[in-house]
Formats: sequence, C-alpha cells, structure tokens
Amino acid sequence: MEKKRIAIIGAGVSGLTASWLLHKHYAVTLFEKNDYLGGHTNTVLVEEATQQLPVDTGFIVLNDRNYPNLEGLLSELNVATQASDMSFAFSLQNSHQQPELEYAGSSLRTLFAQRKNLISLAHWQMLWEITRFNRLALQCLQQPEQLTLNLGEFLDQHRFSKRLQDYYLLPMGAAIWSCPLNTMMAFPARSFLQFFANHGLLTLNDRPQWYTVTGGSFCYIKAMMATMQAHIQQQPAALRVRRDTHTTNPSDHPQTTVYVQSEHGEQAFDAVIFACHGDQALALLNDPSDQEQTLLQSFQYEDNVTYLHTDPALMPHNRKVWSSWNYLARHSDESRQQMTASYWMNQLQQLNTTTDYFVTLNPYQLPKDDHIIREIHYQHPIFTQAAMDAQQQMPTLQGQQQTWFCGSYLGYGFHEDAVHAALTVCLDFNVQPAWSTLDKDHTAPSQAQS
Repeated sequence: MEKKRIAIIGAGVSGLTASWLLHKHYAVTLFEKNDYLGGHTNTVLVEEATQQLPVDTGFIVLNDRNYPNLEGLLSELNVATQASDMSFAFSLQNSHQQPELEYAGSSLRTLFAQRKNLISLAHWQMLWEITRFNRLALQCLQQPEQLTLNLGEFLDQHRFSKRLQDYYLLPMGAAIWSCPLNTMMAFPARSFLQFFANHGLLTLNDRPQWYTVTGGSFCYIKAMMATMQAHIQQQPAALRVRRDTHTTNPSDHPQTTVYVQSEHGEQAFDAVIFACHGDQALALLNDPSDQEQTLLQSFQYEDNVTYLHTDPALMPHNRKVWSSWNYLARHSDESRQQMTASYWMNQLQQLNTTTDYFVTLNPYQLPKDDHIIREIHYQHPIFTQAAMDAQQQMPTLQGQQQTWFCGSYLGYGFHEDAVHAALTVCLDFNVQPAWSTLDKDHTAPSQAQS
C-alpha cells in the first residue's frame, strides 16, 4: 500500500522531530530554506591550530526538570549530554565605559565583587527586593487565574523599584527570551512567574541541573539524519501552499489535496505540517481561513543579530564576575539603558581550549573585526497576551484542510516546546514514541484523512 504523503515545512527541531517520527509510516518531504538543517540548533566548527572546536550559537542548554521530551529524544538517539553552568552576571557601564555596577549571583564574593557595594544602601535594597519579589511571585501563583496583568503592570502595581527591574529582573528575562527590555515589560506576568517558578529561579535551592549536548548540539541533528529516510528539499524553499478540497461523488467525504510550490515546481501531498514560524506559515498559505489569519497573525517575532566572537570587551570588566550568561548595559538617552547579552561558551560547553569564545546578541557595540567568527540572524517569538491567547486556540486549527502547525512559539519558545509541539501533531497521525510524556491515554480520533 502506497504511503500517504506529508509535506513538512521547516527543518528546525520541531520539523526534524516530526519528520523523524513520521518517516517510517509516511512518505515525508521536508522543505528547508536555510543551507543547513536545525534552525536554532546551529553549531559552528571553529578552526584552531590543532582541532575543530564545536561552539553552539542558538540552542545551547537543557535541564533535567523542564525538558523531559527533549531528554527522551536525545536518549533515543544515543546522544550524550554533559553538566553545564547557568550562572548570571550583570554589568552597567558609565559614560566613561567604566563599570558603575557589576555583580554575579554565583556566590557572596561575586555578589559583592565591587567592594563599594558592601556599604551601598541601593545594592542591599535591591537584594532585599529580590527576596520580596520571589515571595510575592510564589504567593501569587497559588491563584494564577488572578494574574491578568503584563509584567510591567505587575511590577508597577507592587511598587518594585526601577533598579530591581533594570538591573535584575528584566535583564534576566531578556537574556532567557532573547528580547529587548521593553518587550519583556509586555510579557504576561502569569507566564513569566510560572516560568521562573518551574526553573527554580524563585528559590535559592532546589534548582534544576543544566546540561549541554556533548560535542555540540548539532550531534543530535547528525544522529537524526543518519536514521531518517525523508526526502529533503533544501534551497529552494517552499514558496506557496494551496489546498484543494473536493469530492468525487456527492456521497463521499470531502478530500483535501495540498500543493506545495517551490522553484522545482508544484508537488501534491495528502497533508502539510507547518514547522516554521507562525507568521511564515501565514505568508505561505495561498488561501488562509479567517481563523488561520486571526490566530497566526497574533504571533510576532524579534530579529536578533548574533555574533560568535572572541572579543572580551563584550563581557563584564572584572573577570571574576564572568558568568555563563552576562547582561551588559550602558547609559543612553533612551527610556531604558542600552543592553546586550553575552554567553560565555567556554563555561557553558566546557570547551577544551585556552581561547575564550562568546556568543553575543544585539551588541550595543560591535566586536572588533578581527575577533568576529560568525554573524548570524535569529528570530525569536514575542510573547504578548494576544500570543498567549492564540496558543490556547491553536488546537482548533490542527487538521483543518489537512493542515497542522507546530513550533516552539506554541509554548515558551524553547527546544522542549518545539519537541512537544511536534509530538502533539504526530498524535493525530497515530504516531507516539514510548518516551513521550504526552497523555498516553489520548483517544482523540486522528484527523488525518485515510
């Protein structure tokens, strides 16, 4: 019996996971516009004198508490992980490019790396406010349905200082979600607090252990590709998707054929899975329904320019403060300081090298030319209340006109969310791996036409 044909558009982690799970049961064609597979799983091989060093630039870490499906996938692929470090540092430069405030949260020594902060009332007040925020957040999460404000409104309502906001909470959130401070202010407070609680960020103990993929995150892409028999069409990408619903006889159920157009021409499929960004899916659809138009346009994205480099000028001034995640700020004429995030890859990935490697997002000053290894552009979802509301309604779209959607934008924007979304779609095609944490008693009938 001829296998049903499925087009999967987008070869990030969600599209690859769906392809890998479905390829044994269906004839899968995977479309990808980039010249590599993996999306935000993008490991750069840096040439050193005696080795090629794999340095991750997009997806970097997972933990043992909040990534069960990604852990299951890696285990199934026999891909090893190693312990990582998730320390956080903040550095504010004055107008003379000297550190006005620098601290890291890993110890008392780094918390007071600047000795002047031992007698700084403002610094002690911020530390007290952190504990107040943590207590209040845990208290509010006992009745989460009452959390209807965005983060900025929540912080103002409870009179948290601008110092706490700009020098701790917003930088940490912006580093986690790769977005500007003002974007963080619009983040739904309920989702922000729940995420912090789930990841142990509201307590001093009981925090998850973080890991990186041994040898670089692209190792799991290689393992997938070694066992996957999908047909991959990479550059040119899909250009347009149209759906034709018809009946052969009046008594028959309507049947939908999906046509994917690329530079190679138009191909027919029995179903399509959009594993790209929500706004990209909407742009590809030739005839989006009113519901698709309404929901998909709710998902917006931030463009982030990312540099892999070796310039320590984009790290805290005091090396003792250097952490895995470093948020750098300097005064500006704008409403909030100019800020950027730098990730110290040596500490995150346990790199075996004497050279320091950094990944910096949206730098307020560019790394020196001779220190730049790679410039990459990533898009990250912006989580507004409209986007969160649309997430709740997206299940009603799945399977309509033989069309499905998956991606990290249907969760918190992380790798686990992308894998979870792929697993959810695969349930409709009666495919579920043993390691999946999705409801094993899922009995909803498959919407994939037989």
